[in-house]
Amino acid sequence: MVRDPLGNLSVWFTHPDCLPSRLVEGATTVAPAPQGDDMRMTALPPRTGHGLPILAAQLVRPVFTKPEEQGGELTEVLAPYLLSQGFAMLGELDSTPPHLEQWIAVLIAPPGPDAGTARLLILDPDASQLFAGVICTPADWCRHALAQGQAALYVGDAGLDPTSPGAHQQHERLDHAARQGRLLAATISVIER
Repeated sequence: MVRDPLGNLSVWFTHPDCLPSRLVEGATTVAPAPQGDDMRMTALPPRTGHGLPILAAQLVRPVFTKPEEQGGELTEVLAPYLLSQGFAMLGELDSTPPHLEQWIAVLIAPPGPDAGTARLLILDPDASQLFAGVICTPADWCRHALAQGQAALYVGDAGLDPTSPGAHQQHERLDHAARQGRLLAATISVIER
């Protein structure tokens, strides 16, 4: 259990049947602010349907809150927050996710046209960070995302490996998670800094 200088309380806990999690005090309408290695981001090339480059975010440690006004029950923080922001649950990847104009992905010093890595920052309308870190990028992913000016962002547990070069298998896992209702999606702007 850790209390930061602002008075926020964070509790990490592990149950034998689940991944490490985090419990925070506070309202469920604010961004959950993943910390450090709490979130993994996977960049995938476009597939059929909407044709947008794909970003797929997965929490490594789910974030929960325990508000007293709801009887003290644990409540997952990220999904309600994303739904309140306009993210939608799509049953298939080929559907175009809703466009959220005020969400932005900033590529910082992207690599050349070959596969590599790029620093990525994803901001919500309040300029809160959803993600900040390094992502592995397939060949031409950055160029394509910048040319389109947008990407499809999927958030949820899909069992993706951000370092795997097998885009086909990653797309299949993402598609399976979408059909099972485990992904929230939006189309966000992509810019370069």
